[in-house]
Amino acid sequence: MTYRHETSVLLADERELHFTQREHESSAEFDGRVLCEIEDAILAGDVRLLVPAGTRWVEWHHRGHPLRAFHAGTLGTLYEATGKAFQGRKKRIPGLYDLHEARVALGLIT
Repeated sequence: MTYRHETSVLLADERELHFTQREHESSAEFDGRVLCEIEDAILAGDVRLLVPAGTRWVEWHHRGHPLRAFHAGTLGTLYEATGKAFQGRKKRIPGLYDLHEARVALGLIT
């Protein structure tokens, strides 16, 4: 299997998720799958169909091989759910975050 891209995610409840692009998966398919799996993890058994507006998470993007880590010479991007059902389900919060800054932005530490 060839690894082209990996996304590592830190959720506001401190869970860590890692997604690796599949060999025949386009970038658009990968991005869509990652968003759906992030939303599923956040909702985890909740009967609501939409992630509540304001829910935050941080993503780190790696290329080449799977690292399963929140560092690779890159900084993470903070996203927030909009509460919308289709397009525009997440918005990017300006800034880039190392792991410590990400934990502060998610309210995990002060």
